[in-house]
Amino acid sequence: MKLHHATALALVGWYLIMPPILHRQKTKGSPTDGFLWLDLPDGTEGAVAESAPLSQWSINSTLDSGKACEQAKLALTGHDKRTPPSDKHALLLRWAHADAMCVATDDPRLKKK
Repeated sequence: MKLHHATALALVGWYLIMPPILHRQKTKGSPTDGFLWLDLPDGTEGAVAESAPLSQWSINSTLDSGKACEQAKLALTGHDKRTPPSDKHALLLRWAHADAMCVATDDPRLKKK
């Protein structure tokens, strides 16, 4: 392997990213827009937009390797198991964490179009 290729590979990090969480005012007959909407105690609804382009996802962590990223993802979802499901805001966050994924920092899907 040439030195400049090795250097380029060493510069690639990893992001643990989560899909956006959507909120809207709850109204009678609101369309689902293909999302599973959860009624929240404040009179709004929330959904996880797992089908959103990756450029709209949030970066939860930046890590040095894919293995470290996968470990962080496991820790994130493991922490959620201790959250009471009666807390609907926490439940929505748990859904987003379940859809979290690891991507290389140079993944072209992260670029805004």
